[in-house]
Amino acid sequence: MNRFFVARKTPFVIAHRGASSDAPENTISAFSEALRQGADAIELDVQQSKDKKLILMHDYSLRRTTGVRGKVASLTLRQLKQLDVGSWFGPKYRGERIPTLEEVLDTYGAKTNYVIELKFYRMKTGRFARRVYDAVASRKLLDHVLFLSFDPRLLMQIEKNNPAAKTCWAFVPILGWRPPHWLVSRFDVLAIASKKADPKYTDKLASLGKPVDIWASSSQDEQYDDEMKSGAQFITTNHPAKLRELLSKQD
Repeated sequence: MNRFFVARKTPFVIAHRGASSDAPENTISAFSEALRQGADAIELDVQQSKDKKLILMHDYSLRRTTGVRGKVASLTLRQLKQLDVGSWFGPKYRGERIPTLEEVLDTYGAKTNYVIELKFYRMKTGRFARRVYDAVASRKLLDHVLFLSFDPRLLMQIEKNNPAAKTCWAFVPILGWRPPHWLVSRFDVLAIASKKADPKYTDKLASLGKPVDIWASSSQDEQYDDEMKSGAQFITTNHPAKLRELLSKQD
């Protein structure tokens, strides 16, 4: 059984790009810190290098986390591996390298769970989705993975590979808009930003019969009042230790 759908008393804690408030996002350091802080799962962003390798980085551009101008997809894996993605966060992480999806799955295996976000930056969805799916399936980790994307086409491609694979469609609500049932019904989880969701809106989504993931990555005060009141089954956060502490008081 997929680990994301085991009955729980409190929401599932998902570390957004790892424990990204305490270590540089989408790195081995951030993922290891997330596990140390008690996260139930790590969320990571996957896109392709120039030579079609699966690398972990959120942005389309390299500039924010490496200081290098250019697009992620313009460099090969070998070139990307030469870049420093830790110094921007702090001197302690100088020399941190961009991991591949395979490296992360091999490092942690079944010790944790994964929300794998497929980025939608100018790619042929079928081949990209197939590569991501194969990386997971070949390691027998499908029961530990929730595939997420803002592009429903990528999730549909995952489903073509295996209808039993669990998928999560992320979207930003507009004026209380509720997505059409024909689209929602295809996916296992719905993900929305906490700033765009009040309890009434979350109830509307719940009425569609789908679990909800609230991502609270921008929470500065780390109180999570709205997220915890929303009734969401999953909360995605940059601060897994703080959220874990708050949830433990509810048990």
